[in-house]
Amino acid sequence: MYYEAVQKFSSDEDIKMLNTLNDIYSEFPYYGTRRLVTALGNEGYDMGRKLMKSAMEYLSIRALYPKHKTTQSNKEHHKYKYLLKEFKNDKNQVIIDVPNQVWSTDITYPKPEIFNTDQGSQYTAQAHVEILKKHDIKISMDGKGRSIDNICIERFWRSIKYEEIYLNHYKSMSELRYSIDNYMTKYNSRRLHSAIGNKTPNEAYFKAINNIDSEVLQKVS
Repeated sequence: MYYEAVQKFSSDEDIKMLNTLNDIYSEFPYYGTRRLVTALGNEGYDMGRKLMKSAMEYLSIRALYPKHKTTQSNKEHHKYKYLLKEFKNDKNQVIIDVPNQVWSTDITYPKPEIFNTDQGSQYTAQAHVEILKKHDIKISMDGKGRSIDNICIERFWRSIKYEEIYLNHYKSMSELRYSIDNYMTKYNSRRLHSAIGNKTPNEAYFKAINNIDSEVLQKVS
């Protein structure tokens, strides 16, 4: 009796799964196995990381990762005091659990209580500092050894460069602005973030906002 070997990923269901995986990867080529497993799960496919690795090898795809790059500061600019010590836990991690309490870099609205950045020259520049002072926003700057305190916004800038800008060629500034706007919409509403349990920033942010609103209503009632 002879048995014919079954080819990997050859069934109709497997092909549908691979097509779905390819569609997800085409939109999010920077997803690793964990987020691809979650994204496929959201589409109804139950798969572990081991099988995901096999599927990625079969499709000859792999996640794109950004490279490390450091901040450039201007020694002539004034450096402001670091204000996030009060938010440290016993593991020396900065914990911000109230929406809009601390924001990082150039966010336009809503108005934060504290604006925390690194010591890059764009943030120590007088023009930038004066805007914050005008709106009574406390200025906080990371010192040496505090690079991870601002890691969320640092990761955003790395992400947009490696996930959008470096992958495309723009013919005009208007096309660049349009692409960045689309990326930021996708980043907040559709891109899965492993640091917040493979949820989108919108899901995490508005859940926190709704929880605060509920607490306020309970206190009023």
